[in-house]
Amino acid sequence: MTTIQALLLVVAGFAAAVVVNFGVLPGDHIVSSLYLLPVLFACHVWRPRAVAVTAMAAASLYIASAQVEERPLTVWPFGVLAFVIGGYLTVQFSVQREEIARHAERESEERQRLQVFMGMVAHDLAGSVTNIMAGADMLAEAPERRSEEADRVAIAAITSGTSQARRLLTDLRDAAAIGAGQFNVAPGRMDLVELAREIVAEQRLGNAGHMITLDAPDHLPGDWDRARVGQLMANLVSNACKYSSAGSEVLVVLRAWSGGATIGVQDQGIGIAPDEQARIFEPFARVERGDDVPGTGLGLWISKAIAESHGGRISVESAAHRGSSFTVILPSAERATGEQDAARPDEARIDAVERAARAGGSTQLRPNLVIAGPPATYAMEPR
Repeated sequence: MTTIQALLLVVAGFAAAVVVNFGVLPGDHIVSSLYLLPVLFACHVWRPRAVAVTAMAAASLYIASAQVEERPLTVWPFGVLAFVIGGYLTVQFSVQREEIARHAERESEERQRLQVFMGMVAHDLAGSVTNIMAGADMLAEAPERRSEEADRVAIAAITSGTSQARRLLTDLRDAAAIGAGQFNVAPGRMDLVELAREIVAEQRLGNAGHMITLDAPDHLPGDWDRARVGQLMANLVSNACKYSSAGSEVLVVLRAWSGGATIGVQDQGIGIAPDEQARIFEPFARVERGDDVPGTGLGLWISKAIAESHGGRISVESAAHRGSSFTVILPSAERATGEQDAARPDEARIDAVERAARAGGSTQLRPNLVIAGPPATYAMEPR
């Protein structure tokens, strides 16, 4: 029903109430419920504010009818009270109706996104299984029909498919833990630079077409969950490679600050539009973008959970077609062993560190990642 049609019906309802009140009922009767009927109709089709205006119009008609029929003033308050109560109830009904409609719309969108997401998961899992089966089929041939090179290819296919399936299952497990509020970290003493070297070396093997460079001090000790922080770094570097062209550089920068460390990952890829940047750390964000990059699209959501579980945060600075720069602030758990001044940094302190990490404000490679801290004394150059 259109707004004009609803308005005409409400006006017709008021007109009919006036006709019945003055032309059908006895002169000494004013039935307030007649004027409330259009309000009851309005609360089923209009927004709360429009329903409130309709209720006020109904009350005005009631008062005008009472004046025309010269009803005693002692009777008016009862009728007005009826309109106040009736108007309040109809407005609340309209509010609830809108909330139910929004909730139903959100559920419908979530179901649709979940269906698309499950299709993506099934597609990626099928690709992993295909690689494993192809390698197994090659190894199943008679030894005299196989060469050493064929065996290496088969083993590589099986290894690749197994790794893809493991990453997929890990993402799904972590997503379930985050959704259930059971995502935890177990900080322990570690060297962040040593971990970064391992991650960069692994990512180079899987992304041979990119120059992955690590810029970091010799050592950066602290208390973090080694497995989770490694997962975070791998997610960021892997995404940087996925969304940038072959031959481009991906820069990983580590710096220390008084309360922990910062991790910066920058690429020369397609970039992220400003209106998408607020959503990329949410689940199903890649489903909404509709790109054809392999993966579940849960990596950044999980990375955000890892950073926040350490008391830190993750942010992005990007522009379309100008690359992206991700900055992770990781307070060290060792700072939380004492009293107030040893507790994890407050939001204002983390804000200051993040601003320092983004000094320069450029989206070009390297200048954007001039991160506060000592000069780098270690750099792993691409092989």
